[in-house]
Amino acid sequence: DELEQQAAIEIAAEEDAIEVARTRGYVDSCHSLLALEKGEWDQAITWYEKMAGNGSDFGQNYQFLYIPLIHGGQYETALTFIQRDKAHKIRSGFWEGLAQYHLGHQNAAEKIWKRVTTTALTEEEARFLFEFALAHFYLGDTEREGLELVLRVIREVESPNWSLFVLAGLGWAARGSMSNAHTNFSIAVDQRRSLAQSRLLPNEMLTFVRDLVDESDQAELAKYFEPSA
Repeated sequence: DELEQQAAIEIAAEEDAIEVARTRGYVDSCHSLLALEKGEWDQAITWYEKMAGNGSDFGQNYQFLYIPLIHGGQYETALTFIQRDKAHKIRSGFWEGLAQYHLGHQNAAEKIWKRVTTTALTEEEARFLFEFALAHFYLGDTEREGLELVLRVIREVESPNWSLFVLAGLGWAARGSMSNAHTNFSIAVDQRRSLAQSRLLPNEMLTFVRDLVDESDQAELAKYFEPSA
């Protein structure tokens, strides 16, 4: 009986420790995300490393750090965390390519994106369709493989997410089909409004417009995106 009681106490203590670590990890992650929103990159990394060092599950979500770092122009720093995201080759591959692209390493970026586009998009990897399609777009999507994939998913999914229409809009705009681009961006904006998420699309997505769309067509698409803070 004493052994059973002691075992029960130890199990309860272990469960408490796990819960405490989880709570601390959540708090640290909130501090990190807040610092990212403010552009306080060093602070964000410090909080993230503290969270990861405590063994929190949140510490494996590298994308929450490296994607904002890329949108903030911190490409070299972002690469150090992208390289840790070994479990998700499509996601990490696209963002690694984007960082290299903005560092001026065009050949390296294309090599990485080609590796992404030749990766099998399994059911498990389907959640990274956004990055998979963008990799095609950044490579020119000459065979329309990326755009056709996005359009097929929109047709087949019962309630397509607004981000799919953003992808379709980008795919069409990159090809100069501005009428189709406007149609899809408008749908994406309407969906965001109906969900009370925002009246416009996230500002950071303008990065893709600037990179993929002819400069003469960019201005007319800016109205769909939140203005810079």
